[in-house]
Amino acid sequence: MVVDNPVVIGNDANKFLKDSTSKAMSLFCPNGFLNSAYESLHDQTDSNYQVPADKVFVILQVTIVGASNATGQVNTFMGFSTTVDSATGLTKVAHWQSITTNPYSYQTYITVAAGNYITCFGGANSANIMVYGVEIDA
Repeated sequence: MVVDNPVVIGNDANKFLKDSTSKAMSLFCPNGFLNSAYESLHDQTDSNYQVPADKVFVILQVTIVGASNATGQVNTFMGFSTTVDSATGLTKVAHWQSITTNPYSYQTYITVAAGNYITCFGGANSANIMVYGVEIDA
């Protein structure tokens, strides 16, 4: 049975009632693996994703994986700010102490306010971060 109009969106732990203004989304690092760079996550159109006015984006799941040179990576983090691809005004919301080449995912609940970009940083080694979440009315 295929459901064309779901009633709820979200994941195992957190669900939202689906309405005409809510949207489930996956965001990703545009250049694949970060390597000593700040990158704002992109949406399905491969554009920098900025939380629209009068909305919030709730991050429900994070998936992170290291490149072959990323074992032991200790300076990888995710945050949000109103400046694209930059550390300017960045509020950190996640910091990883050890990255491996095996991807791992975990559920979370991080609210990002309107006007912000979700930005990630990978230190000298490379890491890739993807998030799944829901854009809802503020």
